[in-house]
Amino acid sequence: MKLHIFCFFSVLSISIFAQDWSDEELFRANTAAHCPYLTELEKEALLYVNLARMYPQKYALVELSEITDPEVLNAMNSAQSCEPLSISHDAINALRQTAKEYMTTSHVNKDNLKQLSWAYFFGPADAKLVINQRFAKSSFFRECVFDPRYKSAAITATFSDSNYNSHCYFTAFSRALGYTYSTSETPVKQSIAISSQWAQEEIYNANTAAQCPYLTEQEKQVILYINLARMYPKKFAQVEVDYTDNDYVTSLINTLYSATPVEPVTVSNKMIIAARCWAKEMGENGLEGHNRISCKKIHDAECCDYGYDSGRDIVMRLLIDDGVQSLGHRKILLRADYHAAGVAINTHIDHKYCAVIDFSVEQGDTYR
Repeated sequence: MKLHIFCFFSVLSISIFAQDWSDEELFRANTAAHCPYLTELEKEALLYVNLARMYPQKYALVELSEITDPEVLNAMNSAQSCEPLSISHDAINALRQTAKEYMTTSHVNKDNLKQLSWAYFFGPADAKLVINQRFAKSSFFRECVFDPRYKSAAITATFSDSNYNSHCYFTAFSRALGYTYSTSETPVKQSIAISSQWAQEEIYNANTAAQCPYLTEQEKQVILYINLARMYPKKFAQVEVDYTDNDYVTSLINTLYSATPVEPVTVSNKMIIAARCWAKEMGENGLEGHNRISCKKIHDAECCDYGYDSGRDIVMRLLIDDGVQSLGHRKILLRADYHAAGVAINTHIDHKYCAVIDFSVEQGDTYR
């Protein structure tokens, strides 16, 4: 099992900023900081784009010091400072649909990308490296970044086919105004609300997806609450389960009080891919259940929930398992021989939201 260690000092899992960037500069550029529709990797990539857009000469000096190509340096040094790009919901939706189709057909459906300036490229799971590669290699990318007519943007990072260490990045720039997801609050390590009855050590132990760049905050929260129930079942019953006169709630409390603590699930990149594919396919087609159409079945167990986008609510509903006689979802979440999981929360045309959690008996990665 690989262990990923991150130094945390901002709302994003970014440990690579030079000290030359001030807190104010980072804050102004971080327009995607709390966007619930982007992964940490995608938020970080947009942050670098905005830093370059707002402070082009400083960016060249601080972040592109190893580049000697005169064309690149001239473009950066002659660029005018622009307002930061906000987040385009339309571009996010278009890029995700395009990325999904591209990964299954190797064809870019340009109909999805009308009225957007877009590009796609391959690179590592490193936002700084991949954005700087674009500045070095693509004049089109530079022109889009420094064009003041563009007001919003989006980036989608998709695992590159069967190579889980490489990504296919789609970027899009729009002239329409978007949304800004920054905050005036002091960034803290825990960006989700959780009961103060949990000790920091317990949260740390259970939060195996804390710095995973491939999951949204609510998807990370799903992993956190699953692990709190697995590792501290009796305390979970006391802290998180609201007693009501319901046989399934009573059954859950009894199960948790008598359960033996088990190891936390870690993060599986393969399970994230499996969960994302089915959540998107299910949501777009108004489906329920587990009968996939084009998505491959590579998981060992699966839980699906509908109508909620809060990680805690999703986990609580699956643990209570109201109306499911077999209590199959509860058993999967607490089963000791499932070692890793992937989560995807997506929109659903009938239920507003759907969530998929795919489990594997193989070991995954820990992101703390």
